[in-house]
Amino acid sequence: MNKLVKYLLYFWMIFFAIVSIMGITRHVYLNGKTINQPTKDIVTFLATLPSNIINFNRLNDSQLIIKDEFNLKNGFTYNRRDIPNDYILISVWDKETEQSIIKLISTKHGKTVYKWKINIPEINNEFNKYKINGLKNNLSVKSTRIFHPFLLNDGSIILDAGGLYKINKNGKYVWKNSKIKRHHSLETIDGKYFWSCGYSNSNLKAQNFSIRDYCILKIDGENGKVVYTKPIFNIFLENGYNLGQLLTSNGSEESIKGNIDHFHLNDIEPVLKSSKHWKKGDLFISLRNNNTVFLYRPSTNKIIWIQVGPWLKQHDVDIIDDTKIGVFGNDVLDGDFKSKENVFINKTNHHYIYDFETKKITTPFNPLFNKSNIKTILEGRSKIIKNKGIFIEETCRGRLLFGDQKSLIWTYIDKVDKDHLSIFSWSRYITEKEFSKFTFLKHE
Repeated sequence: MNKLVKYLLYFWMIFFAIVSIMGITRHVYLNGKTINQPTKDIVTFLATLPSNIINFNRLNDSQLIIKDEFNLKNGFTYNRRDIPNDYILISVWDKETEQSIIKLISTKHGKTVYKWKINIPEINNEFNKYKINGLKNNLSVKSTRIFHPFLLNDGSIILDAGGLYKINKNGKYVWKNSKIKRHHSLETIDGKYFWSCGYSNSNLKAQNFSIRDYCILKIDGENGKVVYTKPIFNIFLENGYNLGQLLTSNGSEESIKGNIDHFHLNDIEPVLKSSKHWKKGDLFISLRNNNTVFLYRPSTNKIIWIQVGPWLKQHDVDIIDDTKIGVFGNDVLDGDFKSKENVFINKTNHHYIYDFETKKITTPFNPLFNKSNIKTILEGRSKIIKNKGIFIEETCRGRLLFGDQKSLIWTYIDKVDKDHLSIFSWSRYITEKEFSKFTFLKHE
């Protein structure tokens, strides 16, 4: 009998301990305010410990390598002879150094013109000291993507590898900003200032309604400092959108700590020249999860134009000319992205052209997308190169393409071995005219 009482006592002690821990974990998960930060850190650590143990061995495998779906040779496959004498700047996994590197490659000759190797462990050590959304960073060399590198004329590069960094042509760091919370696109205004997508922790209204907020960031390329920031949630509130409009879910995914990822910011395209429809200094902004592209004027804090669809889960917006913009539509439904079945609404991705004069949307490159079976579920980019064609990055399938409305001109893949490819991390197309300004190559 005494043993039974003792076992029952142990049972109830363990039961109440488990219930208490579950209650505290739920409170932290819902971003409760009554538990101090040290306790939150302990609870978060314990809650993520099982998954960290399960995933421990994965740290030894690169997350940037995918199975090869294409029957192509390594490098370029040319479908026509009239190849533009241009270049691509790519970030890929390098099997020799076992890390991400940056390469500048000639599209006409297929040769690597220049290569940058970066000391990734150095920035991993700094970046992993900080937290994003309450969770400690845990990047390793094999999980670090060099995101959307921007090449300057002297051979230096500004890039995202967790934080934001600038390296010189020899791969040495010019400055580091490991604290910055940014992601996705990086576009310049004049080579000195850059616009980028950031995470916002300052908007209490967004936090109170369990919305994961984002912000636009203006960054000084000389030192990496943020000189301007504006939360997306605030932009909409201050432009007359009510809370009901902002809080209505539109197929959004859930994000870290249960926050709704409604305003998933993934591209900012600065306007460099005024026209009838926009002014220099305006920004075209893409919000993935609510299928929205809008034109924002920071100088007056006004939304000038906004369009929801027909694109779905888009990842890129570019200015084509004085009256048109292009949008890369992933055109996928939310769901289990690990499965490619029944995800695409119309078999492939699409490139949409919106004309501000006619208010019409066209998809003239549909034959190219359909024939080439272009379908990256996440990310992806497309840009019309005037008088030449369209450049496409099929990010998650590891393929770059260039073609026109008639046919495919070339394809590029970067093989890791006979069965695997590197994914891309937001490549850039560089024209022959832009290439001529790179002074660092004249001394090689």
